[in-house]
Amino acid sequence: MNETDSTTSGRRVVGWVFVAALALGVGFGAFVGLVISNDAAVPVGLFGVQFRPTPLNMASYGGGAVLALSGLFYVVMRYTRRYDDEIESV
Repeated sequence: MNETDSTTSGRRVVGWVFVAALALGVGFGAFVGLVISNDAAVPVGLFGVQFRPTPLNMASYGGGAVLALSGLFYVVMRYTRRYDDEIESV
């Protein structure tokens, strides 16, 4: 079998990696919230927004962090792809 005859596209692989990273972020956030929810009576803050570290709030934080980092990587990837296409055409 030739290496170029792949049955899995790159976009599908990246999509599954994103879904796995999002699930890990939400899962670890919920776990951390579950572990510290009894000990943490003081709210935690991020960018001026304060919330209590419950499992749901921490899972949301973990998912949001993964989404923000993935979005940042996506923007950088799109920018470098455009820059790389401009260099190849010269």
